[in-house]
Amino acid sequence: MGTTSSRKQPPWYEQIGRTLGSLFVLGIVVVVIAVIITWFTPEADQLARQHHVSKDKVIIQPQPHGCDFDDAPLGNKHCHYQKSVDVERTCPGPNCEATGVYVSWRKVEE
Repeated sequence: MGTTSSRKQPPWYEQIGRTLGSLFVLGIVVVVIAVIITWFTPEADQLARQHHVSKDKVIIQPQPHGCDFDDAPLGNKHCHYQKSVDVERTCPGPNCEATGVYVSWRKVEE
């Protein structure tokens, strides 16, 4: 006397719903991983990839100090440093090949 399983197959729309739900979760995981990788990529690598130059053609000046609250004398200095990215190109147009990327800092009084 064999027992037969009376388990029913779920309807087709439930199977499609589970598959779409799984694909959605997988897509969210892929996006989160991509954001994390981009977040931890060094700035020089990001600029090199963005402007299609080698990493050794990207020059980044260190960010200056002097406007931070805890720099002497203590308190608000009413200033900050703004990053400036300059791209050197082979010709004056925006569609020309980049030959170098320079990052400098400019003091902005508030």
